[in-house]
Amino acid sequence: MRRPTTALPAAHANAPHAGGRAISAGAALIALTLCSAPCMGAPVATPRRVIDTSAVTIVAQGCPAVQNIQQDGYSIRSVRLESPFRKLPWLSARMSAAEQTVKELEGRPYVASEVKEKRAELRNLNFPPDSGQQRVRVLVVVTKVENCKGKRLDVVYSVYSSQILPSFASSIEALNASPAKAAGAADVTGRLRMTPRLDYNRAENLMGGARFEYAPAQTATNGLIDNLVVDASNSSAAHDLSLALSGAKVHAGDVLARWIEHSEWQLSYQNEVQPSEQVDLKRRRLVAQWFALTPPMGRWALPLRFGAGLESGKLDSDFTQGRLAAGSVRGGGYGSLKLFAGTTGRLERSAFSASYGVEVGASDSSSRPDWVKQVVDVAHEITVPTSNKHRPVDIESRFTAGHIRVKGAVPVAARFFGGNREDPFIAGENWSMRANPFIRSIAAGQFGREGGGSGGTRFAAFNFTMAYPVSNTPLVPGEVSSTGEVQGLINGALTTATGLLTKQNLAEDRRRAPALSELFSGLRAAFARLLTDVNVARAATANVAPELFDACTSAIADADSSVAEAMTAVDDDLDGYLDNLLPYTTAAGALQPGQINVVLSACVSDLNARLGSAEIAQDAKPLVDTLASSQYVLLKVDAKRLALEELTPVRRTVNTLFNEVNLASISPVLMLDAARMGPDGGQRTRFGIGVGLRATLVNSVDFTLGYVANPRRVAGESPGEFFFTLRIRDLF
Repeated sequence: MRRPTTALPAAHANAPHAGGRAISAGAALIALTLCSAPCMGAPVATPRRVIDTSAVTIVAQGCPAVQNIQQDGYSIRSVRLESPFRKLPWLSARMSAAEQTVKELEGRPYVASEVKEKRAELRNLNFPPDSGQQRVRVLVVVTKVENCKGKRLDVVYSVYSSQILPSFASSIEALNASPAKAAGAADVTGRLRMTPRLDYNRAENLMGGARFEYAPAQTATNGLIDNLVVDASNSSAAHDLSLALSGAKVHAGDVLARWIEHSEWQLSYQNEVQPSEQVDLKRRRLVAQWFALTPPMGRWALPLRFGAGLESGKLDSDFTQGRLAAGSVRGGGYGSLKLFAGTTGRLERSAFSASYGVEVGASDSSSRPDWVKQVVDVAHEITVPTSNKHRPVDIESRFTAGHIRVKGAVPVAARFFGGNREDPFIAGENWSMRANPFIRSIAAGQFGREGGGSGGTRFAAFNFTMAYPVSNTPLVPGEVSSTGEVQGLINGALTTATGLLTKQNLAEDRRRAPALSELFSGLRAAFARLLTDVNVARAATANVAPELFDACTSAIADADSSVAEAMTAVDDDLDGYLDNLLPYTTAAGALQPGQINVVLSACVSDLNARLGSAEIAQDAKPLVDTLASSQYVLLKVDAKRLALEELTPVRRTVNTLFNEVNLASISPVLMLDAARMGPDGGQRTRFGIGVGLRATLVNSVDFTLGYVANPRRVAGESPGEFFFTLRIRDLF
């Protein structure tokens, strides 16, 4: 039986050669571990495939060519493990344990196979741990030898890892995820994680606190509760406290998968005191919330996200009756229903979101709605490349508008108050939607005075922030990121991963079996008719050009044999026969014609070009149609499209990791704000113009200090506001 063939990745097909004192024309291990995303409560899925595309090592300047190191008798002076995650507390122990395994090479002769074996062990250690919510994970381990002196050298294993979450990797909120989530540690259960918070503005003073998050083992909660969160911040003038339980589900393979990709629920208690005009706004509430994300839809492949929330609690304030706007009360118990919908997406260098929310609220003493609040929030963030790829211009812009229809007695804390503090419309971190005018030139809660009253019923606000790094230290050394062969190996790995995912998508498609049955029966019938035509023509032409007839009949026999064996083959054997029959592109980019094309070439392009037989031309047409429009070929095209879509964030991650991420950078920041509050039509548009300085560590932690001037201030306001923020951002 003829065995099917499998194309090798480009890295194997074209192995690079090192030379002299230059960097070796190779890279190291690029491992792409593709994990399925099981439903909440299901066991963790095992990795689909690990792709090892290269067996060569990068050699630093001053060292001999890689093929000569072992031959020249070098020994290993030291071995170390480098990673930007070494100092993260949730990964430090795992990294240290991994380093001890590779340090076993110290003091021993350099043996290429042993160095490669240790690299494989790092791959198997799995940075970060596999997770049930993990859709795609990228692991890059680069091996390098350096400091070659006195027949001794150092071996360095550099580990880079990222986490792409199943539903929110494409959202603008993914830009503001914690580094634990970006590094994959957010899915480690049974461990308490802490994220510090630190902010300063004049109204709230220095506000410090932390977010504590615990992910219980699913065996303890039956997969219902994913996280327990305590988020607390406090200052001499304000405080925020939030206690939350939440759970999420990836609807892979269940009855809702066609309409809902991801859903999430949260039950939380919130208690906050916010200063406003020398008085306090107080909010205490219990919130039950659910929202979902659909698969990408439409021409632009955008998901729809939607949800609802119920609130019950007390809204209070220290305002005197004389300072309240018409239709407002100091406070009291209330209940409300919130509905919200929107979309979000991330492109190669930008991310955006658009959200709309409506709240219908009533006081405890009311039998009908007292207010209807509507909010629209549109955000966009873009990275503009410059001549220095590690120094892009970051631009953030956001427009928010709101309106309250007063129908009864509205607690003043339910009205709009603006300033340099954001009030969220939706609880939680996976959907960011502002509910107030944000203007950095006015102290928190102090933008909202309306003709003797307090709090607005309509507003519009626009914010613009631009930052440009003037100093930076790249995460990946230039000798790695700028090596063409490294990029070639990465592209080869991604191409191989695309092929593997395409095959998996096909295998999971329920339409595949009937499409294959139709394909095989159609091919065998077409081959039989074509062979009959060729034999008739051979007899009629007295065996003219026998070599052309032989080539044609041989090609038909080979293809028909492959179809016959494919009809009883399974799994990889079946894929091999299909690869033999149909044209495909190898990881190296070479087009393999497939046996159907071989038949068409031998029987139509060569033989029938000489014979001019109408019967051969007619009976070869089904083979042409099979290559163009058979159901199986169309399914294969669709499966590849889905694979490419799934790997889009992976490509973006790898490109960002190697070409853009900085260990540290310093950026001046320009800030422009504009906001207008109603209902008083005479209110002027207020502005904020400011500058600041931002220090960023590993593209994940931003420290920003700035001042925003208030050119149109009113009585009692300062000429501007100083602020300090600590912002946690996603690595990718």
